[in-house]
Amino acid sequence: MNRTPGTPLAVGGVAALVLLLGAAPRIALAAGALPDPLRAFTWSDALFTYLRGLSGQRLPYRDTPFEYPPLIGAVSALFSSLTDDPVVYVTLWALVLAAAAAVCGMLLARAAGARRALLCWALAPQLLLLGSLNFDVLPATLVAAAAVAQRQGREVSSAVALAAGTAAKLFPAASVPIAFLRARDPRRFVLVTAAVLALAYVPTALQPYSSAGGVAFYLAGIDANVDSVWGILERLLAAFGMPSPKVFVVVLTLAGLGATYVVLVLPRAARAADPAAAFGLATVALLFWSRLYSPQYSLWLLPFFALLAIDARRYALLAAADVGVFLTIYPLTLVRRTADDAVGVLLLGALASFVVLRHVALISVWRALMRGAAR
Repeated sequence: MNRTPGTPLAVGGVAALVLLLGAAPRIALAAGALPDPLRAFTWSDALFTYLRGLSGQRLPYRDTPFEYPPLIGAVSALFSSLTDDPVVYVTLWALVLAAAAAVCGMLLARAAGARRALLCWALAPQLLLLGSLNFDVLPATLVAAAAVAQRQGREVSSAVALAAGTAAKLFPAASVPIAFLRARDPRRFVLVTAAVLALAYVPTALQPYSSAGGVAFYLAGIDANVDSVWGILERLLAAFGMPSPKVFVVVLTLAGLGATYVVLVLPRAARAADPAAAFGLATVALLFWSRLYSPQYSLWLLPFFALLAIDARRYALLAAADVGVFLTIYPLTLVRRTADDAVGVLLLGALASFVVLRHVALISVWRALMRGAAR
């Protein structure tokens, strides 16, 4: 491992550059200058949420519904108040995400070495293609920081990072009970976590469009994505005439996640030698049962490949699946297609294959993490 003083900074710089390269088409989309061949592959949630409700310097929760958690809402409110130009807004978000990607790269380089940090994070195809798609780089960085802090016995720092991550995207909450079980001072851990979450949620929950509604919205209010295995199942059940397939899939996935978490994750996570392996198990369980698995969710896993030295074969399998999903879901959903469009049928079949392959990769990573947690 190369741990020379300049190496973490170099890794962070590469990660920031890669993310900004991926953000360039999204900034061009906001400017109305995106070349036509790229339009079928370019989506930006920052632009979408801005145009839908934040333009004209409106604020999330106060002036318009905003489904993302409060930390994302706070940054979005700041940028919306600073500009009424969508190009500036999307660019500001790209800079924040690039900074987060850089921090994560430096963190991983210090914890796992420059080579693994470069391969598994800074040069990952997911960071290029998906890092600026949504806001997930920010909570992924916070979870990585929490795992490293746990390794070093800095439980307060870990609690702050996990709570802030939960206030940015709900998935870090899956690691909170694990950190609590492993804490030397559980009461202090609970107080710090609760304080950070209260600081984020209380002011926004009291607004006209309360942030508290976002939790229930994500749990049961959204239809399963077509680019998740559970979305495919829901549509197959509907095609076979099953009544209320959405309700069935919601119950199945929530029950499956609960059972997996309680029976398989918590017992192993509590006694795992490495807290990063414990956090990784919780994250994979959440991804496996997520009916809302959007392409960028795989960013949640990338830091664990570096921190836990998960083998390159598993990394390559996930990367291939993620690239395949990216290349099929957007031409399928961003281009108007008729029901008998042959290209659309081919894209749908290819998408389903890559989605299943991604779940195979998750199972493979799960097995590696189970072995790591048993050590």
